[in-house]
Amino acid sequence: MKGVLRSLRDLSLRGKVTLTLAVVFLISLTALLLALVPVLAAQRQRLLEQDKRLLSTLRRNYEREFIYDQLQRNRDSLALHLQDLAGQEGIVWTRLETRDLDVGATADAEVISRLLGADAAPFLGRPGVALIVDEDGEADLVGPGGRPLRYPEPGLQPWMTRLSSGRRMTIAPCGHISWQQ
Repeated sequence: MKGVLRSLRDLSLRGKVTLTLAVVFLISLTALLLALVPVLAAQRQRLLEQDKRLLSTLRRNYEREFIYDQLQRNRDSLALHLQDLAGQEGIVWTRLETRDLDVGATADAEVISRLLGADAAPFLGRPGVALIVDEDGEADLVGPGGRPLRYPEPGLQPWMTRLSSGRRMTIAPCGHISWQQ
């Protein structure tokens, strides 16, 4: 300890001023951090609560839009909703079945390949690709936003097929949501 005090005493005036400024800066920085930690924690909590309210509002709007599309029997918009849902991790098949409408969707590459065969291979693995199937077995392979995919060759029509009854996929329901119309 005496060695440290002796070296401080032997410092030049410039060294003592620099050391004093460094110590004052560190003390000020520590005081500022101690004062800001509770403020930043409160701000973080407030932002998390805002995010929760925003997600809740978006979820309610999404559900409301989904219900309106069902009531209006808007097949294309419902197909987009199902395509989005089918693209979520862990979901293999989605289906909406009402009295007037029956639409299913899958974004699982293995299921699409099993149903459509090698014809679908160029499109598999791309983000947002899904197979939309109507109750009559008509299937549309669509990309992001529900746009029909086209063959790689230019000038061909949107890619559609009718699934034969032998290649239809039946999925046992594990739960459902129903709205009375």
